[in-house]
Amino acid sequence: EVDNTYDMFYTRHMLHKRAYQHKTVKLIESMIVEALIKANDYLKFEGSDGRMFKLSETINDMAAYTNVTDYVIQQIKLSNDPNLQESQRILQAVEKRQLYKCVGRTAPFPVVKMHKSEEQIQAEIANCSHKFRDMHQLTEDDVHVRKVNLNYGMKDKNPIEHTHFYYKYDQNRAIAFKKGEVSRMLPESFDEQFILVSSKNRAKEVISHLKECFVEWCKRNNLPKPKSAKVDEELTPMKIKRSNSKTGAEQTSSKSRYLEF
Repeated sequence: EVDNTYDMFYTRHMLHKRAYQHKTVKLIESMIVEALIKANDYLKFEGSDGRMFKLSETINDMAAYTNVTDYVIQQIKLSNDPNLQESQRILQAVEKRQLYKCVGRTAPFPVVKMHKSEEQIQAEIANCSHKFRDMHQLTEDDVHVRKVNLNYGMKDKNPIEHTHFYYKYDQNRAIAFKKGEVSRMLPESFDEQFILVSSKNRAKEVISHLKECFVEWCKRNNLPKPKSAKVDEELTPMKIKRSNSKTGAEQTSSKSRYLEF
C-alpha cells in the first residue's frame, strides 16, 4: 500500500500542476479577484439588524455572509452603478478570453525558495525597465506576478514518512516507512515553486519589453533564465485542416510508392 499512497500524492501533485494551478487558471483567478477588489466599496449586503456591509466585511456577520453567493459576479455585470464600470470591464475581458499575457516563468533552484512577496517582485521587475531607456517604461500596473507553490501536501516534507501502515496479520501494530525503505526512484524534493509573470497591458511592445525586464530581473536574483510563453498565439489555436485536394489518382500513386519493389 505504500506504493499506492505515493501514487495518490503524485496524482494530486500533477492535478495541481496541470489543472488547478495551471497558468491560465491563475490568470483568470487573478482577474476575478481584481474585479471584486475594485467593486468592494460599492457592493452592499444586508446583515444582522438591517446593517449593510461591504463585500470584504461580510465575514464579520454571518447573516450578511450567507447573502454572498456566486451571483455576486452577475450582480456586478448587471449593475448600472458607474463605479462598477472598471470591474465590469475586467469581467467582460475574462469572458472574451482577453486575459493578461503570460511572458514567462522561472523556478528557483531546488535548495532556494523565493521569499519576496508578489508585490515586491512586481515592483522590482518594473524598475528594471529603467535599464532600457529607448523602450517603453513599465509601471507596476503593467506587471502581474504570481508565485505558485506545488508540493505533496506537507510543504517540503514527505507525507509518507508521517503515515503509519498496519500489518494485515497484526492490526494492532502500525509502522512508518522511510523513503529509502520503499524505493530508490522516489523524488529527492517534495515541493517546488514557480514565479509566473504576465503583462496586464496587451500591447505587443509592452509585452516584448516586459519579457526583457523579466530576464534582467532573473539575472539580478541569480535565478534560471525564464521559460518564455508564445505571446503571439491565441490561448486556443485553431486546428489546421488537412487538405483533401489530392485527386484519386494522386492518392493511389502515393500509396503504391511503398509497394514498389
